[in-house]
Amino acid sequence: MKKYTVFISDTHLNEHEPAITQRFLNFLNLNKGSIEKLYLLGDIFDTWIGDDDVSPLSLQVIQVLKNCAQNGVSIYFIHGNRDYLIGPKFAKSCGMKLLDEKTLLSLYGKQTLIMHGDLLCTDDLAYQRYRKIMFSPLMKKVCLTLPLWLRRKIAKKLRKISQYSNSEKQMNIMDVSENSVTQAFAESNAELLIHGHTHRLACHSAATGKTRMVLGAWDKTQGNAIIINEKEAPRFINFSQATTL
Repeated sequence: MKKYTVFISDTHLNEHEPAITQRFLNFLNLNKGSIEKLYLLGDIFDTWIGDDDVSPLSLQVIQVLKNCAQNGVSIYFIHGNRDYLIGPKFAKSCGMKLLDEKTLLSLYGKQTLIMHGDLLCTDDLAYQRYRKIMFSPLMKKVCLTLPLWLRRKIAKKLRKISQYSNSEKQMNIMDVSENSVTQAFAESNAELLIHGHTHRLACHSAATGKTRMVLGAWDKTQGNAIIINEKEAPRFINFSQATTL
């Protein structure tokens, strides 16, 4: 049986979109025997206010990831801008390892840089200021000391503010900066860059031979992933129904 390395981002799991959750659970349950490594590149949850916020949804995700881990799948997670408060307690319960926001790995001999992708959106100055504050260790610690009811209220308010703010921005501002992409390649010496965040599913190739693959968001009708193994180059898969690798 072929074994694949799989990358997924921006599923935005939440209790209001059960179809997306079911597609995520089905994909992993069907393919846990075919996946060697699973990289979750952030915004797997639409909102995460702390590992102590136990819900039916989080328990479902814990169970499916735990089953994958027990089946021999190595699971890795990079925080997104929606689930940056995921901590070691949740990671341990899933059997997954938390990675740095920029992680360089050797993917079947190809130097590959993986990240959520929001760090590349440097033209969005307001977001980068917000990110610097909210992602700081001190602010995370402060947030997690607040009672759950207050964290839920704050998260709901911030979500509304974010939706309004994004609706007022030009689309190119919310995409990655080409200068930031060039810098990321130069600093890492990577040949391949994989990220999500922008929801703009695409493969960008440069004349230098470097490639940037962008994962898209999941919705009610379709999911997507990037798969690769030692004999096959990285490629996108899109699926609306149960998909077996």
